[in-house]
Amino acid sequence: MTAEFQFHRLTLIARRVPTCVAVARIPALLLSSFVIPSLIYAQPGTIIDLGTLPGDSTSAATGINASGQVVGESGPSLGANPGHAFLYSGGSMTDLGTLPGGTGATASGINDAGQVVGAANLPGTYHAFLYSGGSMTDLSTLFPGTSSVAYGINAAVQISVTAGEGVGQNVTTAFLYSGGSLTDLGTLGGISSTAFGINASGQVVGWAETIGNVEHAFLYSDGSMTDLGTLPGGSYSTAFGINAVGQVVGDGYVGNAYYHAFLYSGGSMTDLGTLGGSFSLASSINASGQVVGESGTGGNVDYHAFLYSNGTMIDLNSLLPTGSGWVLNAATAINDPGQIVGYGTINGQTHAFLFWPVLTPALQFYPVAPCRLVDTRVGQGKTGAFGPPALAAFSDRNFALLSGGCSIPSTAQAYSLNFTVVPSGPLGFLSAWPTGEAYPGVSTLNSIDGSVIANAAIVPAGTSGSITVVAGNPTDLIIDVNGYFAPATASGLDFFPLTPCRIADTRSTQSFTGAFGPPSLAGFVTRDFPLATSPCLSGSEQAYSLNVTVVPPGPLGFLSIWPAGQPYPGVSTLNSPDGTTLANAAIVPAGTGGDVNVVAGNPTDVIIDINGKFAAPRTGLQFYAVTPCRVADTRTGQNFTGAFGPPSLAAFAGRNFPIQSSPCGIPAAAQAYALNMTVVPQGPLGFLSAWPTGDAYPGVSTLNSPDGFVIANAAIVPAGSGGAITVVAGNPTDLIIDIVGYFAP
Repeated sequence: MTAEFQFHRLTLIARRVPTCVAVARIPALLLSSFVIPSLIYAQPGTIIDLGTLPGDSTSAATGINASGQVVGESGPSLGANPGHAFLYSGGSMTDLGTLPGGTGATASGINDAGQVVGAANLPGTYHAFLYSGGSMTDLSTLFPGTSSVAYGINAAVQISVTAGEGVGQNVTTAFLYSGGSLTDLGTLGGISSTAFGINASGQVVGWAETIGNVEHAFLYSDGSMTDLGTLPGGSYSTAFGINAVGQVVGDGYVGNAYYHAFLYSGGSMTDLGTLGGSFSLASSINASGQVVGESGTGGNVDYHAFLYSNGTMIDLNSLLPTGSGWVLNAATAINDPGQIVGYGTINGQTHAFLFWPVLTPALQFYPVAPCRLVDTRVGQGKTGAFGPPALAAFSDRNFALLSGGCSIPSTAQAYSLNFTVVPSGPLGFLSAWPTGEAYPGVSTLNSIDGSVIANAAIVPAGTSGSITVVAGNPTDLIIDVNGYFAPATASGLDFFPLTPCRIADTRSTQSFTGAFGPPSLAGFVTRDFPLATSPCLSGSEQAYSLNVTVVPPGPLGFLSIWPAGQPYPGVSTLNSPDGTTLANAAIVPAGTGGDVNVVAGNPTDVIIDINGKFAAPRTGLQFYAVTPCRVADTRTGQNFTGAFGPPSLAAFAGRNFPIQSSPCGIPAAAQAYALNMTVVPQGPLGFLSAWPTGDAYPGVSTLNSPDGFVIANAAIVPAGSGGAITVVAGNPTDLIIDIVGYFAP
């Protein structure tokens, strides 16, 4: 197969592509890490329609610098003459003009100083240009041949250029312009070569023909050209982008006339796969190793922009704000802050976009033997930062949990905790959040009557792995841990959401039998529950996401749940000192045979519901921590409206909450939510239940407040239709929903 080189108005390069597939090929430009904050006009989580130049109807972006300035082409249609090179900066698009006698131009690269390179369309040919200081300079006199295109420019004004014999001709030559001198980069033994990306060190990538006239990706560095090879089983490859440390991206032939995106790092080429179709192309890579490009999603003509991060290819459309209206077709460049440009469809038009997705690392769960981290009560054996004194009202206190003696590693980025308060009087609220972040205005638990009460919570780690806690009134605090979330390894566990299901109920009136039914728990008598054999579960599991409810006949000092086969860990799951029906969420590691042990300090009935499990191998969902955020508040006067505000919940009237449409920026990819639900009842509240919208009511409960007190409980709730959850209450109540993270592929 021979190389084809032509001035493609949209992509600047059209090469061999699969039969019946038209693919945009966009060169990439590496940018230095220098950032001018005043010029970064996009904010994380936002997408900007860059629009077009006056009189045009389409546009496509091809490059972005570290300051958020964007270049590309605007025109009457994609690839049509005359196209216009543009610079988008500070919220407006500027036409860069063309060279004398020209009919248009395309911009392909920009450095941090705002200097732009590309090619101007002239009669019968095209010339490389440098745009600087408001004027365009013709670079064609520097490069042998009748045509030339400048693809990349770095801070030192080193420019990667490809020159050819003319439009439609097959012989092309890669050049590097640096310091006034011109270097022919040569080939890999064949006739032609093409230069695309350049980094801050002046390393250049592209493709070059081998002795057999086969195109291979190359890296040119320190005067020599290195053949980067091909993907396994392939014969062709092209490099489009390179970052500061020499990692290279592009695409390579994988057989059956299709190409896959690759990442070349550490001397080897890795196939990045696709979004489900047969084709992918990687255009650009930033200093963090994040890669962008485009990929087929199933059909051979259905292409979506992708971001490859932390070993996973993500459809950028899944990270868009809900209701954006965009379909992102191709991502062409990414800068070091993580801003991405390309083109997509909005309101029926193809426009350039600038998108700064909010990315949180994908985390897996690592169970640990339940362990007490903090106890501020006098005489309980905890000292220093993890012991007395009690929390004072409205006085923040940091807890460096990594140093708490429970063997939590520094890789932990979120903790699965159980908070218990022992107030000295009424406690309006207690809140926990990552140290170093502003108080998020959410609550973890409440004890309006001053009772000892517990609530589970997943809390993201803050500065140095610490969390911050504040209480509205003086209280002692106990914190237990049962696991943590950290980046994926061979021993990490994925989350598998389940339709909420009741596993056990020891009440004599509820038709559960055997190991999952009566009798009630006796005081200080451990009972084994073989959860893995329940009809609610199938397959292997190494931890359970549960909701545990107690119905005591009198005061209940504590109830604890832990993995069977392990000694009692000296931690508690919940308390009901006044004998009230209470619930608490718990992530519990599976013990011997998948069983868990339960012990209560006094006689009580216990109800166990399940909403998910953690298991290997890694085919489930990972956890993405977010800054704690308030999703909904049905109380009047709290500034929440529509689906997330008033009115209060009416008795037995299901209400849907479309979590992904909330102000908390939860992406469409989310398949389950880590929530904290707080009720403010108008009187006794028999129960409140939450489940995936579209599913039948599962007959489980999330919390109870028979005394009508304000009470909270954590809940992992699978996403239902449209990403929504359904909530029903047995009696009228206001509801507050906070989110601390979500689970997604």
